[in-house]
Amino acid sequence: MRETITHDSKFIIYKFVDNDNSIAEYSRNGGELKSLHPYAIETFEKNVFLNTGMNEIWDILIGDSSDVFDSVNSRVGVGTDTTEASATDTDLIGTSVYETMDIGYPYVSGNTIYFRGTYDRDTGNQAWNEFVVKNNASGVCFNRKVESKGTKLEGESWILEIQITLS
Repeated sequence: MRETITHDSKFIIYKFVDNDNSIAEYSRNGGELKSLHPYAIETFEKNVFLNTGMNEIWDILIGDSSDVFDSVNSRVGVGTDTTEASATDTDLIGTSVYETMDIGYPYVSGNTIYFRGTYDRDTGNQAWNEFVVKNNASGVCFNRKVESKGTKLEGESWILEIQITLS
């Protein structure tokens, strides 16, 4: 008999033309994205849990760390590097930009945790090739995913949602 825990992850990028930052403000304030009309939605799956991130989770569980992944400390990050993700990674490798959580994030529903951050017209204008969830207090990244999703341009707002499910 063998016990296993599996994880699934889903990444969603909502891409908008947003010259006045109105969509970015709406998203940052926890607005529902269902009523908006992005010019593209990128959905992709799978990621690598990082050793440092898993160790941080264990430390939080036993009280050896107070650096919880909450609305104050959680960040989503995007970077430019295309090096394959490895459990020994500790952060994004390329030029990187981190965003705070939109209001109401992160949250847990069932076995899934949801993180969401919004990059407005002036932030994250670069290639989007790698993705993480990072604790801003400890500097520890939980996971890393590498997959090219285009280049964000000035005048666009891109919203990154990361969902991680344990079962």
